[in-house]
Amino acid sequence: MGPPLLTALFAVTIAAGAAACSSAPSQDTYLSRGDAICKQTTAAQAKLKAPAKGNLPATATYLRASTALIDTELTQLRKLTRPSGAKERLGDLLSRERDAIATLRRAADAAAKGDGQSAQDLFAQGEGELSDVGAGLRDYGFNVCGT
Repeated sequence: MGPPLLTALFAVTIAAGAAACSSAPSQDTYLSRGDAICKQTTAAQAKLKAPAKGNLPATATYLRASTALIDTELTQLRKLTRPSGAKERLGDLLSRERDAIATLRRAADAAAKGDGQSAQDLFAQGEGELSDVGAGLRDYGFNVCGT
């Protein structure tokens, strides 16, 4: 009678321990929460007025406002608990998004200094980086993030 009871008790203990440790959300839950965050950013960015072509001070202001929104989005996404098995992949994508934001900030700085060519080059680079991150986010399963 002892060993079967111990085996059953051990199985219950292991199952309880596994349940206590599995606080990671499902992928669907994570995607839903992330897309809600990205939806707010998309709505806020839609309210930003695009600058007139060649207006470097307005371009700098626009880029700074846009990157601030993306940075806030990134901060919120980083706070979400990631599904187990995807932490490294998502961490890489979010790190690459941070790098893209830094590139766009350098574009804003170049525009503020009146260096249109550097601003344009850095903007193209940052947009390309964000596009790559977006493809990775969509590949992971996001519907709003990465669009």
